[in-house]
Amino acid sequence: MRCWILTVLGRLVSRIRFKREPLINHILVPIGLIISLPVIASLSVKVEMSGLSSLQETWYYPLASLYLAYIAFSAYSAYRLSKIVTRHLVDSGLTSYYWLRNMGDDDAVVRLYKSGLRKKNLPSPLSSLVLCLITGGLAYPLILHMAERVFSHHAYGEEKKFLGRSQARPLSLGQGILDIAASMLTIGVYMFYWIRRFIKTYNNHIELVHSRHPEPPVPGEASVPERFYPSGPILAVSMLLIGLGVAVFMVVSGLPVYLPYIVGVGLITCYFSYRLSRRVFGLQFLGTLMMIYFLFISTSFIGFAGQGLFSTLYKSLEQMTSRFSLNNPWLLSVQIYTNNLVPSTVALAPIIGAPYLAYAIGQAGIIYGFMISAKLASSGPAILLLPVMPHSILELSAYALFIASSIRLLTGDRRVAPKIIGSYALLYVAALVEAFSIYLAHLIS
Repeated sequence: MRCWILTVLGRLVSRIRFKREPLINHILVPIGLIISLPVIASLSVKVEMSGLSSLQETWYYPLASLYLAYIAFSAYSAYRLSKIVTRHLVDSGLTSYYWLRNMGDDDAVVRLYKSGLRKKNLPSPLSSLVLCLITGGLAYPLILHMAERVFSHHAYGEEKKFLGRSQARPLSLGQGILDIAASMLTIGVYMFYWIRRFIKTYNNHIELVHSRHPEPPVPGEASVPERFYPSGPILAVSMLLIGLGVAVFMVVSGLPVYLPYIVGVGLITCYFSYRLSRRVFGLQFLGTLMMIYFLFISTSFIGFAGQGLFSTLYKSLEQMTSRFSLNNPWLLSVQIYTNNLVPSTVALAPIIGAPYLAYAIGQAGIIYGFMISAKLASSGPAILLLPVMPHSILELSAYALFIASSIRLLTGDRRVAPKIIGSYALLYVAALVEAFSIYLAHLIS
């Protein structure tokens, strides 16, 4: 009976064909993103500051339609990636089962079955296409990461089993966060490397394991290439510096393209917090706080460099603060607290909440940088001390607690509730200190 099953299975396996994936099917995605992302980011800021009427005044407004090309390219690429990975897992699983049964390695068959369950974490090809269309391409980086992560685990296990070593590297959630952040910080340029890395891993795997199909690979016959994977922290720091340079260049050129930078720094903050979540909470908190300070100071530099671009943003802040009760510090503390409460609470959503909080911090940093450029001569160097004032330290520390706590929620820490309560308490203490500082300054003046 077993011989008959293996004979029938052998016929089925012999009909399977493993094909390489052309890079050209996916390379148009970053091209569309590079062209359209700066335009969309700039126009969204202009709408926020000056309303829809300001769109007609910008010379690059017609280029916004190119974002539709990115959506179409990303939908097709997501469909292809999901299709080739899903199909490969099925075909390769059947082929490997046939090889292992012939070898009598039943334990490896069990491990193969368990690893095959990973494909359940990948959307179907049609679902991937629809997700990209209805989200305007926002789902594409997530699908790209999921496809690469599922396939890299499969390739690593199969190559280690049949070849003794692997050119693939199992990817973690942290790597996915870093890849998405780097794509935002470089306005899509990094995505060239990201897609090429995935397609190269896929095609190398086809060559190493399935080139002799339907026969199994022979260890030592094919040379397993050494792949270079950059260190995560070094890559993160490099992307931060490149992203800051791009953002400053854009605002100096008259384009308020800073949203991708803020989102990217927010995700990098999650990346470092996630890496440090295996350590004691204090170390994770300090690492997260350092990143939040970097975000505030770097966006202040962007606001200083942009100067005239952000005068409207500063006026909107003045209009909002004019409604605050400067003569009642207790009421003022509640107003400040409720203003900071929404982005802080959203930040408790693991990963996706941090960019929203980063946006609030980044906006504050940009306005602060504009204030430095406008008032440094009249106010003196005292205006430069804001980041180290007591209420600033307390407020930014509370934000760091919120992000670190959200990562602990993601990792399943059961002791996270006191940290979240402490975050809310510290946020109010910061608002109280700020309110009394404003009240005393108002009395003196």
